[in-house]
Amino acid sequence: METKTESSAKRTKRRVLEECPRGELDDAEENLCPPETSRQLVEYKCCINCQDQEVGFGCEPYNCTGISACWSVQYSSRRIRLNLRKKNITFLPDNVFHGLSELTNLDLSYNHIQVLTHNVFIGLSKLTDLQLCKNNITKLSNNLFNGLLQLTYLNLDSNNIAVLPPNVFSGLSELTSLYLSINRIQFLTHNVFNGLSNLENLYLYDNNITTLNNNVFNGLSKLTHLSLFRNNITTLSTNAFHGLSELVSLDLSFNCIPVWTHNLFSRLSNLTDLNLDQNIITTLPHSVFNGLSNLTYLSLSNNSITMLPHKVFNGLSKLTSLYLLHNNIKVTHFNLFDGLTDLTLIHLAFNEISAIPFNLFKEQSKLIHLFLNNNKISVISHSSFHGLHSLQYLDISDNKIAVIPFDLFMGLSNLIYLHMHSNEITALPYNVFSGIVEGDKHYINYDGSTIQPAVSDILMGIYLLIIGVVDAFYEGVYAWNDQKWRNSILCTTAGILSSISSEMSTFLILMVTVDRLIVIMFPLSRLTSRGITWKHALIVSLTLWIVAVTLAIIPVVSMQSYFKGEFYSQSSVCLALPLKGDKRPGTEYSFAVFVCLNSIVFLIIAVGQSFIYISLRRSGRRITSNQNRQREMTVATTLLFVVATDFCCWFPIGVMGKLTY
Repeated sequence: METKTESSAKRTKRRVLEECPRGELDDAEENLCPPETSRQLVEYKCCINCQDQEVGFGCEPYNCTGISACWSVQYSSRRIRLNLRKKNITFLPDNVFHGLSELTNLDLSYNHIQVLTHNVFIGLSKLTDLQLCKNNITKLSNNLFNGLLQLTYLNLDSNNIAVLPPNVFSGLSELTSLYLSINRIQFLTHNVFNGLSNLENLYLYDNNITTLNNNVFNGLSKLTHLSLFRNNITTLSTNAFHGLSELVSLDLSFNCIPVWTHNLFSRLSNLTDLNLDQNIITTLPHSVFNGLSNLTYLSLSNNSITMLPHKVFNGLSKLTSLYLLHNNIKVTHFNLFDGLTDLTLIHLAFNEISAIPFNLFKEQSKLIHLFLNNNKISVISHSSFHGLHSLQYLDISDNKIAVIPFDLFMGLSNLIYLHMHSNEITALPYNVFSGIVEGDKHYINYDGSTIQPAVSDILMGIYLLIIGVVDAFYEGVYAWNDQKWRNSILCTTAGILSSISSEMSTFLILMVTVDRLIVIMFPLSRLTSRGITWKHALIVSLTLWIVAVTLAIIPVVSMQSYFKGEFYSQSSVCLALPLKGDKRPGTEYSFAVFVCLNSIVFLIIAVGQSFIYISLRRSGRRITSNQNRQREMTVATTLLFVVATDFCCWFPIGVMGKLTY
């Protein structure tokens, strides 16, 4: 008899080992059945039918045909979890979890369960976390969750639940989070949430709810987060949110609520976040937001609002973010934002506003972001932005603005980003940006224009160092080593470094000249998204470096039938300048690069410098800020001296090259 029992145990053990996934056997604990003689599992993962006197393992076979409850009279103090996620389970019989009284976490998500009987969870008195999402549950029976006295988290997302029976959650007095999203719920009875006295988070988004009746959330006195977005709500009763005195966040976006009653949110004194996006709101009562004294975030975007009552935001003294984009707002009353002294962001983009009233933002001294783009603004008062001392981002692009008042941006000393593109501006008042383009406050960064000449000069320094060291090395014996030195790799390297440095210096002066020309003659370009940004400057710089390097190494790596490997060995200092009358390998190439190309570049630089000088002379008398004028003149003078010194270096070479050629 003992031999037969041992043989049966070995067969069962071998079958279990074959079914168990690799990597989980080390965590399995051997259990003897019947359950009352077994040792306690650390985690309930047993999906094996343990028969009397047979051996099972606490692991998860690939194909689960049944659920076995293995338990012990000696319980562990650790959290006990049963993971049945993605096991293709279609049905749970009554009392299936009998004996698992110490279970704390049960995961039945991603299965195919359709029906839950009212006795299925009996005995799980210590369960705190129940996952039932991603199933096909269509109905919740009465008293289904009875006995789950310690349950704090219940997830029923992504099922096919259409009806919630009255009192279905009664008895779950410790529940803090309830997820019912992505179902087919159409109606909420007034007592559906009875008993959930400790509930803090309720998620009902992506359902088919059409109406919220009076007192539907009554009893949820500790609720802080309520999500109802993406339903089909068309009607909100006056007392729909009665009893939610602790509510902090309310999301009603993506619904179809056309009518909003007076004092609808008056009892939500702790509300900080309110999202009303994507409804079909056309008008709002002036007292709709009464009582929301702690509100900090309000979004009314993607609606059909045409006008906002001038007192609609009264009492929202703590509001910091206001989103009104994508509406049909045509007129903004001059005292619309009165009392909103804590606002840091106002988003009015994509509306039909035609004019910005006088002192519209007079009380918004803390405002940092202001979006007015994509409207029909044609008129801006000279004091429209006065008082916005903290403003850092201003977007008035894509409007119909033709005239900019000379003092429009006066006092915006902290402005960093200014977008004005796609308007009808044809002329700008001189000094209109006074106080904005100071140092690195504007959003374009040109630091690369000083770093790159330094790199170019370093290359020339390395070349001179090589020549100096070689000169000292061959002192007194150079005549016997002339050909050896000229044909050496070190001489060729020195010549390449010299050519790269010389050409790149010229290219960089050209780039800086063009940049300054654009800044001085077209000041608006620096403050729009169509201007030269640091990315554009980086791309141009890299391109110029590639051109300079390519021009320097072509005589070494290609066309050797023409250069004959002697391009940089024409002189003892490894320079291939066209200064000798006799024709040598690469003479035409040298003349084309060092004379023709450089002459064209210097001609462009000269024209650009002339325009810069003329523009500064003409505008100098009109610039009211001596500091701004002095700064522009200093930059232009410095650049002129750089150009002049470089020109004095290359002009004689160009003349001699032309004469000898």
